[in-house]
Amino acid sequence: MKGCIRSLFAVLLPVIAVPAGAIDVENINVDVDASAVWDNNQSQAQFERDQVEDTSLLVGARVGYGMPLSRQSLLNMSVFSELEAFDLIDTLNRTTFGLKGAYRWQPSSAFTAPIVEFNMSWQDDNIKESARDSGVLISQLFVTRRITDRVTGTAGLQYRQRDSAGSVWDLEDARIFLNADYVVGKHLAAYFTYSYIEGDASSSAQREYCNGVSATDILPLINVKTAVEEDNAYNNALCGEWVAYRLDATSNTFTLGANYAFSHSMSADVSVLSANVTAKEDSSVSYDRQLIRLSLLKRF
Repeated sequence: MKGCIRSLFAVLLPVIAVPAGAIDVENINVDVDASAVWDNNQSQAQFERDQVEDTSLLVGARVGYGMPLSRQSLLNMSVFSELEAFDLIDTLNRTTFGLKGAYRWQPSSAFTAPIVEFNMSWQDDNIKESARDSGVLISQLFVTRRITDRVTGTAGLQYRQRDSAGSVWDLEDARIFLNADYVVGKHLAAYFTYSYIEGDASSSAQREYCNGVSATDILPLINVKTAVEEDNAYNNALCGEWVAYRLDATSNTFTLGANYAFSHSMSADVSVLSANVTAKEDSSVSYDRQLIRLSLLKRF
C-alpha cells in the first residue's frame, strides 16, 4: 500500500510543485454535489431476512486544478471530501478525504479522436464503526470516443484495493466497464454503464436472531468465506447477532441514468444501479442489490 501511495504522489508532484505565481486561476474548478441514496440491500445479504433497507444523504466537494502539458495532454490534480449519513444504520456514517491525479491525452483535435485517461486516487474512509475504517487506492485506465454527435462511448479497466482496520473489509478487485452516453436534447442526456468485477466482496448475515435462536442455514455462506468477523455496525444498531464475511466473487452491475442540465454549471442526475454478486467457489451463494440515487451537482 505504501508503494502505491508513493506512486500516487509521484503523479501529483508536478502539479503540487508548481509555484503559486504560476497557477492560472482559470484552471481551478470547484465541484459540490448532494445526493439522496436508497439501498434495498445495504448489508449485501443473500437471505431476505438479513437484507437491510436504508437511505442516506451524501454530500461531497472537490477542488481540482488542470495543468496543460501540451496541445494534446493535460495533468489534473484534485482534493476531495465526502460526508455520508444513514437514516437507519448510523454506525455506518462516513467521512472521506482524498487525493486524485489524472493524466489525459488526445492524439488530435478531430471530432472522433479518442481521449485516453489514466488516473489514480487514494482516500481515507473514516466510519463510525471503526473496524470498517479504510484506506482505498483506485487506479483506472479508460478510453472515451465520440461515436456520433449524440453518442459517446467509454471502455476501461479499474483496480481497487481497500486496506481496513478489520479483516473482512480488506478488499481487492479488478473491474472492466463499458459506458455509453446519449444526448437526448439540449439539456438532457442519458447514460448506461455495465461493469464486470472479479475479486473480493463482503456480506453480512445474522448468526443469531432477535429471539435468541441460532441461524442454522448460514453454513454454506461461511464455508466459502476467506475471512469472517463480528459485524458490530449491525450489532450496535439492530437486534440479533451479526457476522460479516468476505468471499471471492464475480459481480455484474448495470447502471441506467439521466442528467438534466439547468445551466452550464448546474445539473440534476438520477440513476438506478442493479448488481448481482456470486461466489466463485459455490454459485448458490449470491446476493442482489439495487440502489437509486438522486443528485444535484454544481460547479463554481
